[in-house]
Amino acid sequence: VYAQFTPDDRQLAATTFTRNFDKVTCKEYLTSDNDEKVIAGLLSVSHSEDTAFVRLITLLPVEKFAREICFTLGQLGPCSGSTQYLEKLFHLKGNDPLINYYALIALGKTGDSTVAKELISEYNSADDKSGFNGISLTLYYLFTNGKIQANDARTILEKELQSSSSRQFEAAFSLYRVGPSPEEKELIVNKLRQLLNGRIVSEITERPIPYLLACLRKLQYFPDNYDLLVQLKSINDFQSRVEAIRSSAYYKFKNRTELDNYLSYLSDDNKNITREAASSLKNLKLDEELNNYLKLKMEEMLNSRAEMEKYTKGEILLSYLVLFPENFNEMFAGFSRGDIDVLYIYKACAIYKSSAEALKFLSESYLKEDLKGRLAILESILNFNQTTDETSSILYSALNSEEPALISSAADGIDSTFISGNKDSLSTIIKRQTESNLNNADYIESLISLETLAGKISDELQKSVLNQLTGSRLYSIKKFVVTSTGKSIHSISRDIDNFDEFWKNAFEYKCAEIITEKGSFTISFLSEYAPITAGNFCYLASRGFFNGQIFHRVVPGFVIQGGDPGGTGWGGPGYEITSEFSPVEYNNGIAGMASAGKDTEGSQWFITTGSYPHLDGRYTIFAEVLTGSDVVEKITQDDKILNIKLNR
Repeated sequence: VYAQFTPDDRQLAATTFTRNFDKVTCKEYLTSDNDEKVIAGLLSVSHSEDTAFVRLITLLPVEKFAREICFTLGQLGPCSGSTQYLEKLFHLKGNDPLINYYALIALGKTGDSTVAKELISEYNSADDKSGFNGISLTLYYLFTNGKIQANDARTILEKELQSSSSRQFEAAFSLYRVGPSPEEKELIVNKLRQLLNGRIVSEITERPIPYLLACLRKLQYFPDNYDLLVQLKSINDFQSRVEAIRSSAYYKFKNRTELDNYLSYLSDDNKNITREAASSLKNLKLDEELNNYLKLKMEEMLNSRAEMEKYTKGEILLSYLVLFPENFNEMFAGFSRGDIDVLYIYKACAIYKSSAEALKFLSESYLKEDLKGRLAILESILNFNQTTDETSSILYSALNSEEPALISSAADGIDSTFISGNKDSLSTIIKRQTESNLNNADYIESLISLETLAGKISDELQKSVLNQLTGSRLYSIKKFVVTSTGKSIHSISRDIDNFDEFWKNAFEYKCAEIITEKGSFTISFLSEYAPITAGNFCYLASRGFFNGQIFHRVVPGFVIQGGDPGGTGWGGPGYEITSEFSPVEYNNGIAGMASAGKDTEGSQWFITTGSYPHLDGRYTIFAEVLTGSDVVEKITQDDKILNIKLNR
């Protein structure tokens, strides 16, 4: 794929950044004799949500720009003109197979239920399925968009799972996202065993494996095959190892030897593996003898003074309480020592959501805690079946606070009973917080949560809050307002603040060394696809913004995420930038931007530790891991970023 942007494309980048999508500029690029400029124009207007561009796009020579044309039409969304063009392209005889592939996937994003039925009928009646490469992702998108039912997709996905190896990954992924049926257990297991037996186990890299395992996990099933469980322990691929832990927890363990083999995951050198194993213990279903054995083993680990990663020990506690529920006082007396992270004690309280003692403990702890602790307490309190004067005070404290995380959590979590009894005071808080934080980018999610809460109180209050929000300078809030009121998003644009700083840095650096407590890894910037995002990252890194920050979110086998100065997952740099989506795919080691929706990115970024097609075209990709992927896999939650070195 040619580059999207070059240092010479400032004008196009500026109109993309402001979301003006100047017609003259965009048309100049789309009709250029320079192929790179055409592609830059295509990937620019893909963000416009303006189907007026479709006619111009469909006039371009598809043999040159197939991938970008199909990507752009798919991103623009449902449109009869796009669908008709893509259908014609898909059925065109003599096409390069890749053109059929791109067109078919894009049809999943633009097509309606009629198109879906036609595609399914064509597939089922075709003797040769080779022309349907991409059908699995097409079905996934059609299902996600509500155009087909799960059963319609499964029938084809079963066949695709048994097709050529290049199509099995997309079939396994799509089946997992659609949701496998119990009738597909044996098919999934047979395909898994076929892949495992096809190569030397220590060298397995087959991409379908983690999603086949994820399908078994979703079905809460693992075959009665101990050899398969042992075989899975030899896999080196990180995403597959994590899914092996999750799925094999549903195996029916027959003796201590088998169970000890599974428990050995808790001694792995990688602390993300031990954490995932600890979390998965709660899914074990054992006979009485093995259950008692497991109870003793878990109590030994919980009571041991030996050093253990805090999240692993915390997850063991939660699993223990799910498997062996005790009353709150017994739990608290046994596990409230300093070597159990207090955040897990707060999480554990939610298990006792009918306990007055647990609720009292949370209420008394709230004002003593820092922001992370208050968030954990608030989350647990919102799970309780009762409201007291103390918890009411906490909810009001959260809504009245200056912390967007507390405001959003409380606004999203309070129930109808609390709302109906406190309408006047809640209305006052909503109006005041909305007015105070109207232009603060760190409060984007909070402002939207408050507007939603207003709607639960009355239509009149919701209209009043929306009217307040019309005065915001934040593009994402302006977009939220026009969307909520049925107006066109093309009537708004964003300020060009900071654009020159980002553009200046966009092509200045080639890569960055991320120095962490666990070691260093290097990312190579994809400025040709996401110049503003890469420029923003470099702008912040050059000012030491990320130094000392933690990876506040680590999901084993999925992502490591940092970039929040507060370490809670709610903070940012105080401004927002635009999304820059592209056809680059989320495979292992891709650096993307976290967001609360399109065009709300700021400073939070993540690295994937597996392949995740559901992120494609929805989260900005701005770099990829060049070296140090082993370090990325070892990073655990709360590990620090010590420094970031930018290299030209």
